[in-house]
Amino acid sequence: MTSPVDPLEPEPQTLERIELAFPDLVGNFEVHERDLCFDGRSIADWLAYSQGRVLLISVVDGRGDGAVLRALDGLAFARSQAEMLGLSIPGLTTDTVRTRVVLVALDGFSSLQLERLEGLRGDDLWLLRKRELRTKRGSHTRLEPLEVGDGRARRRTVDLPEWAVREPFRGFLARIAPDRLELALTLVDRARRIDPRLSWSADEGGLACALDAARLARLLWTDGHLELEFDQESPRRSIRGPETVDAAVEALLGAYLERLDGTTPRARRQSAPPAGAVPQPVFRHDAASSRPGFDAAELDDLGELDELDEEIEEELDDMDADGEELGSHELRPMPPGPLLTAEEIEAFHD
Repeated sequence: MTSPVDPLEPEPQTLERIELAFPDLVGNFEVHERDLCFDGRSIADWLAYSQGRVLLISVVDGRGDGAVLRALDGLAFARSQAEMLGLSIPGLTTDTVRTRVVLVALDGFSSLQLERLEGLRGDDLWLLRKRELRTKRGSHTRLEPLEVGDGRARRRTVDLPEWAVREPFRGFLARIAPDRLELALTLVDRARRIDPRLSWSADEGGLACALDAARLARLLWTDGHLELEFDQESPRRSIRGPETVDAAVEALLGAYLERLDGTTPRARRQSAPPAGAVPQPVFRHDAASSRPGFDAAELDDLGELDELDEEIEEELDDMDADGEELGSHELRPMPPGPLLTAEEIEAFHD
């Protein structure tokens, strides 16, 4: 998922005051890296460690879309790159890494952004608001935690089922926009219930579904919507609403039944005759007979038909046009005529 550049660029003094305010909030706070990027994407302003947790801290504009996008990027990175995070901080291993994405809004979060972030709520996402007290002697900055529901959003929150917080589902769902998260959960949940034997795995940025180690389909998050792909030659199915979820589940069920029958869409396309082709008869040669296309039982039936035909022909020979029997006549072949006429023979002797 490509993350746009956050247009917010705080002044260095502001960043310094925010960094100094963290020990008062969490205690035992230590910054290990600054300006964290992964494959050219900005992930966090600080990589820090506090009380057994790795913190990915970003200063964001709480009134713009950059806050939600930074949360999605941070969660996806934290859930998929635990080994890399463990190597970044001495003494940590992959098994002991616990990560939290922290968003600090300079002027607080708008109700709209809090509503969108509500779909990502969990122990690994923390929202903070910067508060600042100024006097003649100077200023004091502190950080105030926010509950994700502080925006009093009217939208129903999305409760993640137990299977959704396990990999590979958790990593894939972290890429989904909050307003499409419930749609993705419905689709994956219905697909999982087709057959418990279906296996799921992360595949090229998507979520692959396989039957007996053979990939059946792949679910993708592309350009702000979900897509279902069966193979590279088949068109993808866009999933944008409840009605398209029903169609996608039916298509996946059809592909599952075809796989059980031992056929696939690609196999049927390869075996199907080209359009307009005329079927050609297939002849087989039986060793018991020189007639192609018939087995021994069929040849016996044909023999009986031949005998019946001979009887009918004999009866017809004995009947005249009025139905009276005719006398028997002996048929003899006539001798062939001369090859040359008398004139030609005489001319030849001359």
